[in-house]
Amino acid sequence: MSPCGAICYANTRLPPVRGHPATPRSNAVTGTSLIETDDTIYLFEFKLDGTAEEALKQIDDKGYAIPYEAGDKKVVKVGVNFENDRRTIERWVVG
Repeated sequence: MSPCGAICYANTRLPPVRGHPATPRSNAVTGTSLIETDDTIYLFEFKLDGTAEEALKQIDDKGYAIPYEAGDKKVVKVGVNFENDRRTIERWVVG
């Protein structure tokens, strides 16, 4: 199963999974979200008509993972790009 497939499965089938914005202290609209399981934090950045690599780079450039890396859980960063014309995920990368 692919990492995104596993995340989607866990998000719908395996409680307790907690999902929330990755930047909770901000009132700004963000394309960053996370899914937290008992042992792993999946940190997502979403782009529309950009690139998955740009999304992944933003996670690193803005330090979104820093608050979670100090903990005991594994942090998995996922950059996702949506293609507006086709209304689908164009590409995703795990970093």
